[in-house]
Amino acid sequence: MNRWAVEGSVNDSYRFNPWRAPGAAPVFDACGMAGGTVPSQRGPGDAVYAATQFATMGDLGSHTLKQQPSGTVWTAGSAVEVSWGIRYNHGGGYQYRLCPADEPLTEACFFRRPLEFVRDKQSLRWNNGTRYSIKGTFVSSGTFPEGSTWAMNPIPRIDFDSVSSGQPSGFTGCEMVAKGASCRQFDPPCPWDSGWYSQPGRTNSVDVEGACSGDWTGGVIEDHVIIPSDIAPGKYVLGWRWDCEESTQVWSSCSDVTIIPAL
Repeated sequence: MNRWAVEGSVNDSYRFNPWRAPGAAPVFDACGMAGGTVPSQRGPGDAVYAATQFATMGDLGSHTLKQQPSGTVWTAGSAVEVSWGIRYNHGGGYQYRLCPADEPLTEACFFRRPLEFVRDKQSLRWNNGTRYSIKGTFVSSGTFPEGSTWAMNPIPRIDFDSVSSGQPSGFTGCEMVAKGASCRQFDPPCPWDSGWYSQPGRTNSVDVEGACSGDWTGGVIEDHVIIPSDIAPGKYVLGWRWDCEESTQVWSSCSDVTIIPAL
């Protein structure tokens, strides 16, 4: 985001947000927190979280979510497909990592097993099953753990005006609601994306998306990651962490996988 600004200048308004040092920002829990905060800290713009039999607002994912057989079995040394989707786009980038299921699910545990990306196999997959290969952007300098690889979120953020997303004072050309070419932070990865529309169909909604831009709900971002050939077989938790750039947020999720020895 904000690519025209000189790094470290007053116009570099996102320089203190998580994506500027991927993996370094502290988190409440490596598997996320329900609703993103605790009820006593709720404020303007917080998530609307409905309590269920599984979790209430403020519950920690590593403590609340029980191990579930996912049926996902991966082979050591293989490249496997993973994906994630956006509801609200805050730029930044993400990483996949592993922690043994019988160990505490902490950042320290996940930091020991970051997964490498297959860098020429990033793609977009629309909800109708259509796939389109794109050239991913990967970062391994200035990351945590040191030297680990993170992938940039390839879907450009679309601002809804020139001031409400933390832009510097000199940012212009984006009028409420998301009117103007400057609203989109960079060119979208699919060449047929020529504009955007409100979703979910409301007039003057600040939630807008294009064919592969904005708050893109039309599909998911697919990657392939490499399971280390020397990893011990067993039950693991796959962690996904998204360090945002437009906001101070870190999003996390966890899922169960089984890893078997190479054939």
